[in-house]
Amino acid sequence: MTRVEPADARPVFSDDAARARRRTVCRLLVSAAVALTLAACSGGHRHASYAVTGATTQFAAPPAADDSGMALQSATPGQYDYSGMKPVKIDGQTLRPDAALERMNRDLGTIVAQTPAEPDPIAGRLRIVLADHDRLRAITAPLALVGGNALADYGAEELRLGEHGAADVLVRSHLFASATLVEQNDTLNPAAEGADYVLWYQVWSSKPNNAGPFVGGWRLRRASGQAVAAISFDPGTAAGLPRYLSFVQSVRAAAGTPGTGIAATGTSGGVTKEGSGIVVDANGHVLTNNHVIDSCRNLRVTDTGGTASPATLVAADATNDLAVLKTERHWPTWASFRDSRALRPGEAVVVAGFPLSGLLSPEMAVNTGSLTALSGLRGDSRLFQFSAPIQPGNSGGPVLDSSGRVLGIATSGLNGLALAAATGALPQNVNFAIKTSTARSFLDDNSVTLDTAAPGHTLDPAGVGDVARRFTVKVECF
Repeated sequence: MTRVEPADARPVFSDDAARARRRTVCRLLVSAAVALTLAACSGGHRHASYAVTGATTQFAAPPAADDSGMALQSATPGQYDYSGMKPVKIDGQTLRPDAALERMNRDLGTIVAQTPAEPDPIAGRLRIVLADHDRLRAITAPLALVGGNALADYGAEELRLGEHGAADVLVRSHLFASATLVEQNDTLNPAAEGADYVLWYQVWSSKPNNAGPFVGGWRLRRASGQAVAAISFDPGTAAGLPRYLSFVQSVRAAAGTPGTGIAATGTSGGVTKEGSGIVVDANGHVLTNNHVIDSCRNLRVTDTGGTASPATLVAADATNDLAVLKTERHWPTWASFRDSRALRPGEAVVVAGFPLSGLLSPEMAVNTGSLTALSGLRGDSRLFQFSAPIQPGNSGGPVLDSSGRVLGIATSGLNGLALAAATGALPQNVNFAIKTSTARSFLDDNSVTLDTAAPGHTLDPAGVGDVARRFTVKVECF
């Protein structure tokens, strides 16, 4: 699919006061962008959506067609006032916002038309529930601060079209015996309405009581149970049809593997959030991010050997995004942390954790990069910046040096699309970790001891990964 980027999304101000206001607004948007991409948040791939008000709207499944640039069958771009928005550039061509959305619609229609049928369909009926424009507008609302309502509406329409594109590809693949598609405002936990499975695009606030930025993600459950699976695109596949087919395979894995894709553990339902954690002592304490465990009724920790243990929350610090859990499991090895005062920009780092474990490998993943800055956004001294890629599920996991010492706890990354809309620049691998000094203070306050050590012998990344496997765990909320 073609790449869509704002030709110039930055508003023009004529005086110093207005320019200062723009700088303030951009800082607010960047903060929202970080919240939108907290690594535990599902989603990994940005989708699209559009507005239908009032009653639920029914759509027919897309019919068979050739691949000559047909439009989506279940959606057309909504008619909104984009007069205050700058043109959009697609493959070097400058287009009006409405024309850019029509182009995206045709490109997605072509992808749908090229979708092959699945050779081994799942017996059962699927109900697909998509979020309407008004619901998706909650996600893109921060864009109004820098580009006005036009930019926020345009972003919601982009989301809506991508959302419909994914749904149409799934229907066209004939993964299920039959499928119906509806678009509505309430997508928190929709009913199956007689279907065997329900797939929906859920929109929720990243903080309790709707106090944080809104985010979205795909969810799947069986009508006969409450267990819920997160559905994702594989970011490692090529853009276009291959990436949309990875979405189909994610749905298949969740629907066709009871107890794995859709976890059925505990009496309160399935896994709703996943992240990573670090074993910090011999007493079963596990350090993770607060946003991984907030609002959880039940917690479970699983080590790299596959042994799962119930966990309880000892303490949480929402300000510093930290939490410590307690299990009855006593691991023989726990993490050693390095003093934050010895951090050096440019030194190699390794990130360990369980990104997108419901879609990608369930094993611990290892990524490499470098420490790029000694502080976070706007010079936040509690954080450091690093370049190793992270995905949803890495939150709470260790960022290690070349000897296997923990330098920090992975916490968030910048939302590239939101920042590109605000500044015209697309950041790559701008991620943040909480420093050891902040973690030590939090654990000291809660009578948990943190082991520290100087750097040891240099290991290759695989060797660092071997060290991390001894104390890196998956944290699940259900």
